[in-house]
Amino acid sequence: MFMTTLYQPSNQSLAPRLKRVLRIVTKFKQYIKNTFHYHTLTNGPIEGINNTIKVLKRHAYGYKNDSHFKNRILLISRLYVSGRKEKETKQPLIA
Repeated sequence: MFMTTLYQPSNQSLAPRLKRVLRIVTKFKQYIKNTFHYHTLTNGPIEGINNTIKVLKRHAYGYKNDSHFKNRILLISRLYVSGRKEKETKQPLIA
């Protein structure tokens, strides 16, 4: 029923705002289908990081150096990747 309403001619007796909504839904139909198909994918982790950054901005007002603030964001969000790798060298046992 919903899809038939979308594809009916626009000369039906609908309010202009409703016609506009139907055009927009038709335009983004594929993306709407994807949200139902891939329902386990969310932007929750990204929103969590954004919230953490906003809270940190409130608490860290007055940082003198922007790079310190950026480093703090990376550390708190666990996005920091060290530039050096720890070498795990296993020495062979020599008997």
